[in-house]
Amino acid sequence: MQKVLVANRGEIAIRIFRACQELGLRTVGIYAAEDSLSLHRFKADESYQVGKGREAVAAYLDMDDIIRIAKQSGADAIHPGYGLLSENAEFARKVRAAGLTFVGPQTELLETFGDKVAAKAAAVAHGLTVIPGTPELPATLTRLRPSPRNTVPAHAQIRQWWRWPGDAHRAFGRRVTQGIPSRGFGSADQLW
Repeated sequence: MQKVLVANRGEIAIRIFRACQELGLRTVGIYAAEDSLSLHRFKADESYQVGKGREAVAAYLDMDDIIRIAKQSGADAIHPGYGLLSENAEFARKVRAAGLTFVGPQTELLETFGDKVAAKAAAVAHGLTVIPGTPELPATLTRLRPSPRNTVPAHAQIRQWWRWPGDAHRAFGRRVTQGIPSRGFGSADQLW
């Protein structure tokens, strides 16, 4: 490994650049158009715009463009950082299929632990104690209402189904989440 593309932004990318530089590795950064003046763009040895014409989140999730940039820049590895694509098994598979090193867990592990419901099922299957919650995404919001059998706050039930806290918020919408009781914790919307 000689040159690492960091598929992330902000402080996360900066920390990875610093670690790579301490190891004598060259670094490649990516940035969305909205981040063209962000510090992480300037901390890498070289940086390139990713996902041209797309909004910021979509740009940083553009797997094919990230791999294209890695290959065109001569990077031989991609470090996903934290969040964004770090738990995405499809991304790891694509990186490896492109002949690049994915700096992270084996794809098989990402398939299990990149999905919170599958990770919880694996933990239970191995005899580990887990926080109780609803096992799968409910068809209706009425299943989220606390009952004598379900003492887990609604916000915790929603969060376990999605990789990122904002996903649940976007899926249910602001009006709906404000109406979900959260057992004294305020509305679920206030917790994100």
